[in-house]
Amino acid sequence: MFKKILFVATLAITTIGVSAQTKIGVKGGLSFASAKYTAGTSTETFNSIVTPNFGLTVDFPGSKSFNIQSGVFYSGMGGKLTEGSYSATTNLNYLSIPVLAKFAIGSGFSGYAGPQLSFLLSAKDKYSGGTDDIKDQVNGTGLFGVFGLNYEINDKFNLFGEYTAGFSNLAKTTTNGEKWNANAFSIGVGVNLK
Repeated sequence: MFKKILFVATLAITTIGVSAQTKIGVKGGLSFASAKYTAGTSTETFNSIVTPNFGLTVDFPGSKSFNIQSGVFYSGMGGKLTEGSYSATTNLNYLSIPVLAKFAIGSGFSGYAGPQLSFLLSAKDKYSGGTDDIKDQVNGTGLFGVFGLNYEINDKFNLFGEYTAGFSNLAKTTTNGEKWNANAFSIGVGVNLK
């Protein structure tokens, strides 16, 4: 199912991008992801883990100071929980589609912000004794907010730093007030293809 979503989304964005003469590119880097889980009166804060992020970017036409940017991305969320001698790493992998307002700041810098809809691809807990699939405990979709800064080195390459904040509760079960929020800080490099 997710392969179909990825294919359709990539095809749609690429087709629109080509027909509208937009900028198409790729970007990728590393995310420092963390999470917070609450159930009843108990709260667990997850330490950061490093995950990859990469995907296709599409900059739609606009003015010199403002335009809309979208794309299709693989993005990782999660964190590491340590309690005494026990530790476990939670990895949440998503197919993400943002819709961002991008605005020029000056001297090659631009900022961007907007919502991102993410579709869960996999969810696993890894610990010394093995691995558990926890996909049935996590909502299939999540709403995030993306806030970033971009610097164009030249017409071909750019650098970015962005913060992704979890707006929706990722916990599927909420009978005991369960709440699971994830966020990440990412850095990386972008390449303009067209």
